[in-house]
Amino acid sequence: MEGKLINLDGKSVFVRKPRKQDLENAERVYNTKVAELIRNNDENQLLTRSELEKFLEARAFYTNEDLENITSTQKTIIEGLEKLKKGGITLKEGRQICLDISDARRSLVDILSRRQSYDFATIESVAEFERDKYLVFLCVYTEDNDERYWMAPEDMTNDDSVALYDLAHKYITHQIYGVDENLDKALPENKWLLKYGFVDENLYFIDRKTGVKTDRSGKEVASDDKGEKLDDDLSFIDNPEEPFVDEDA
Repeated sequence: MEGKLINLDGKSVFVRKPRKQDLENAERVYNTKVAELIRNNDENQLLTRSELEKFLEARAFYTNEDLENITSTQKTIIEGLEKLKKGGITLKEGRQICLDISDARRSLVDILSRRQSYDFATIESVAEFERDKYLVFLCVYTEDNDERYWMAPEDMTNDDSVALYDLAHKYITHQIYGVDENLDKALPENKWLLKYGFVDENLYFIDRKTGVKTDRSGKEVASDDKGEKLDDDLSFIDNPEEPFVDEDA
């Protein structure tokens, strides 16, 4: 059975790859939930996504300043990646460009997440949650693969293993949609910082010469301090148009 063994806090479960029948069953759960919510919407008072878009548009949810910030932030990311692709600059300059890109992504997420927060209250979003929950129930087994970890979908509600559910859901999402389980490591700016020794494998800042943990500014942190972590065709990471200049060499 194809899948992945997950270990967390002394618990071990086997998450198998979703099958065609699993996806069809989960989609039926989604359709049933959508129909139920539409039928009982007088008491639920939920909007569909299309209704939400019209609602937010009518109330000018995004101001002109927001739209300008989105455009300028996207420009910062694109221009930064182009500089990394071109190369020919010092590693210190490259490090700062990566930090600027990371800040820009975070700023963009902050703006767009305001819209996303409204989506959680749509009919489709509620139904998607039920679908995903049922899919996790179908695919999570005991460590020896002989029976499902939860006896019924309702048992998941009473289980305090939220982190276990999240890990299983992340793996299943990766299998279905190809979403990278290690998305942070896949970001080009983080791949660059890792390649040139500015962060470790867990994306904590380090001194590239000594390997000692540092803060974002490059200052060494105390030995008992955990350190500071960094919260497409990526071939340019290994093959910039011009080599970077190692000013420490």
